[in-house]
Amino acid sequence: MSARVATIERLHALATNSNVPLPLCSDCATVLADRLHADLADLEEELRCYQQFAPPPTASTDSGDNLAELLALEADLAAQLAAAETEEAALELTLADLAADAAALDAAECDFWHASHAFQASLQAYQAERDALNTKYDAASRHLDKLKRTNVYNDVARLGHDGTYPTINGLRLGRGVSGNGAPPVPWHEMNAAFGKCV
Repeated sequence: MSARVATIERLHALATNSNVPLPLCSDCATVLADRLHADLADLEEELRCYQQFAPPPTASTDSGDNLAELLALEADLAAQLAAAETEEAALELTLADLAADAAALDAAECDFWHASHAFQASLQAYQAERDALNTKYDAASRHLDKLKRTNVYNDVARLGHDGTYPTINGLRLGRGVSGNGAPPVPWHEMNAAFGKCV
């Protein structure tokens, strides 16, 4: 009877630690049993794989020689470990030097790009100033050409003639030749024409 009670207590403990709600119908119990059998088969396969890669240790009859070999192997491995640690320390120093060089190169690259951007900005400012000066020069050259083509005397005092009389801005200047039959130029017109000459 105590074995039956122990079995029931064990089943109860398994049931309370499971995430399956109890009581189960017979179909649900069958599905659960199939799932547990599949899990068991997976675990047995995994155990076989572990046993294949880690065979159980065998008892050695010659333990004294084996111990000496193991001690020699341990000393050899300790020497290899010391050499590897020395090499690791040297590599760490080299890595630190390379990291410092990389940081210096990064700083130099940053300075280069700052200088490059500053140069580009000053170059663009120079080019903008040059373009503005070229535009002003072109405008001044066109204005100078226009001024060269302008005859100031025609604007200030347009010279011409009216028959035998010379004119300044349409005002006759001078006296008519006697005997040509032209009326004499009045003094106030000649005076105005002489005023234009001055």
